[in-house]
Amino acid sequence: MHDNVAMHAAVSNGATALFPVFIFDPAFTGPTKDSPAATGAFTRNSLQFQFLLECLEDLDARLRAAGSRLIVAHGQPDLVLPKLWKQWECDTLCFERECTEPFGGARDDRLTKLAREAGLQCNPVRGGHTLFDPEQFIGKYCKGRVPTSYKGFCTAFAKAGHPPQPLAAIEKLPPAQHASLKDDEHRVPSLDFFTEFPAITKKSPFPGGETEALARLEKFLKNQRRVCEFDKPKTSPVSLLPSTTVLSPCTCFLNSRRAYAHNGPPFFCASLPIINSIPLRMNRSLLCEGACSRAQSYAL
Repeated sequence: MHDNVAMHAAVSNGATALFPVFIFDPAFTGPTKDSPAATGAFTRNSLQFQFLLECLEDLDARLRAAGSRLIVAHGQPDLVLPKLWKQWECDTLCFERECTEPFGGARDDRLTKLAREAGLQCNPVRGGHTLFDPEQFIGKYCKGRVPTSYKGFCTAFAKAGHPPQPLAAIEKLPPAQHASLKDDEHRVPSLDFFTEFPAITKKSPFPGGETEALARLEKFLKNQRRVCEFDKPKTSPVSLLPSTTVLSPCTCFLNSRRAYAHNGPPFFCASLPIINSIPLRMNRSLLCEGACSRAQSYAL
């Protein structure tokens, strides 16, 4: 919900109804009870997939608290979405454009074309999952050349200055309301809906979801000594309790700009040394940012 540029774009257009959609693409999920013949390349790890489902359940709860809900669909996005926007009589499509993965960029191009052919206003936005828009970052601070090393990326990053401040979560959203949409439809499925995943007998101590991730981030940052002395790879791989932040799985929805605003340059320890010139607590965000920048060599 926080720093969701597509949601802000939709609300700023004065929408009276808003339909937040998440689609399970069978190319990644594999067979389900509805599509037993589907094949996919996604992980077959039950705990990882349960983590994703918990993230969606948390997102649905946060959307409902703001007056909306999450709508879950199944199928190829460029086949499913046109049916839904026609059914719900939508006039605008807002989404965050894929900026790193070639297959995602091609999918977004197809959806944009379909939406405009159907008479919809199409509003693809960028910059919601990275500190800077990777394409603009490469053009402005790397002279159009993709950095091939982390050091080269950090040199360019130092020229860019601070990234934009994250957008706040929207507290009140237009309802996801249409006569053809029932509340018991398009709900977040359970794990057993995806037939190739074995049942989970023990609950993970690290549940998924934006709420959990933000709470974990806040808890970590309250311990100033640990933040300033945190040094990877000098953590214990054999500890019964995790000696890291356990935030890496959350980077898909714990927005980089939100994390940077929490623990970037404004956050410091006056009486404790910082181990590196770039604090280690920022390295995860910068490593992800560097990877997204390097991916431009495939996406452009």
